[in-house]
Amino acid sequence: MRKLAKGIDFLVIRAIVFFIFYIWLMFYIKNTLICLLLALTGTILTHIIISIVKKSKLEKAKLTKEDNKLKQKCINQLILNSKEENLKFFYKLILKLNATAVIKNDGIVFKHNNKYTICYPLFKIDGISKSDVIRLYVSAKEQEISNVIILANKYNMDTQSFVKTIKNADIKLLAESNVFMLMKDNATFVQLTDALEEEKISFKGILKNAFNKKRFMPYFFCGIILILSSLFSPYKIYYIILASIAFIFSIFCRFNKFYNDEKHEDNIFSL
Repeated sequence: MRKLAKGIDFLVIRAIVFFIFYIWLMFYIKNTLICLLLALTGTILTHIIISIVKKSKLEKAKLTKEDNKLKQKCINQLILNSKEENLKFFYKLILKLNATAVIKNDGIVFKHNNKYTICYPLFKIDGISKSDVIRLYVSAKEQEISNVIILANKYNMDTQSFVKTIKNADIKLLAESNVFMLMKDNATFVQLTDALEEEKISFKGILKNAFNKKRFMPYFFCGIILILSSLFSPYKIYYIILASIAFIFSIFCRFNKFYNDEKHEDNIFSL
């Protein structure tokens, strides 16, 4: 019954959101089909945003403010550590789980549920990529191990989706929150030997992030969407003005040299 109630709540709330979008759009767009499509798009985007916010809040709720600070320090330390240092640390941590373990190549092999599992600690400033997953999968395959755990500070949705396509192995990705909880639950934290200053947002960094070459396509498509939207709106002039600004931004992003200097990193943060 609880699942049924949750399902009904889910459908009713989405239906209300869809109805609100549809009524609001009908004031500006007289084409019913376009209103329906835009309302559906708005409902889907709202659902995605709410899901992301809920997931973020749930993860933060598990940790106190002090825990979050310690988590960031630990993750930064793991990024700065050498491969050997991280292997030794997680080897000791796995031993605390009453598992027999051995360091082999780039990973830690241990027995879990009568199956051999290999754990790869891989902490990089930009997170792990698909190429990292492939490399570690091949390494595990050469050792005839199909259960793989990759410990990382972060990974993107593309990498997560790619992992699901690998059917010959059971690969689990654990990001920073799970890694920290593993340390906290076993009262074993990485030794903090390297101190980092807090990252500060600079105005120059924000401008570089907003106007580098990678922003060309988003501004360009934004201009196209605004131009198309102006065809169905009574406020055509405003849409055209905003579209023109978006096109100017896209051209500036593509050809300006100051914010596309390869010597600078594409990051809104500067130490």
